[in-house]
Amino acid sequence: MRYYLRVIIPIFSLCIFTLVGSVFVRLKEKEIISGSKAIVEGTVTGFRTHWNEYKTFVYTEFDIEVKESLIGAVDSTIKVTVAGGTMDGRLYQVHGIPLLRTNKRYLLFLTDDKTKAMGYRIFGYAQGLYIIKTREGEDIAYPMADGVLFLDNNGNKIPGLTPRPLQVLKNRIKQVGAELGLR
Repeated sequence: MRYYLRVIIPIFSLCIFTLVGSVFVRLKEKEIISGSKAIVEGTVTGFRTHWNEYKTFVYTEFDIEVKESLIGAVDSTIKVTVAGGTMDGRLYQVHGIPLLRTNKRYLLFLTDDKTKAMGYRIFGYAQGLYIIKTREGEDIAYPMADGVLFLDNNGNKIPGLTPRPLQVLKNRIKQVGAELGLR
């Protein structure tokens, strides 16, 4: 019986985690805000997809026209680099790291690329990206965390992120940023 449990439980666990795509420890509100170098609202105006120098990794650079910077000083146009993209007719995507779309509006929590050559990266993976859609005349920020399982620091499953009115979310970011001494 013990042999079967040692075999069945790992297989069952693998099946469960395969269905969700990615598993992340959910960042607390203050953690994602304080960990971001900049938090901006912007629109994707263009992109370029590249292989790394060894042709083992695909990444996409997105050009973002910044409408508003909530935290951090940024230029009016910035570059955000994301793992994955379409190269040579094939889609390469990392679960939990959504690809952006041209002419769509986003709220992005950003951090510097460590090499400084690739612009910004999204902080917190899927947790740091919201798509903005207008519903019944109101802008709503929808989290881009589909297929992501969130855990607390003890490994317990917790609810995912929920859509929020954009202005409410922006006001909360500014309030928490001010409490943390961020500008």
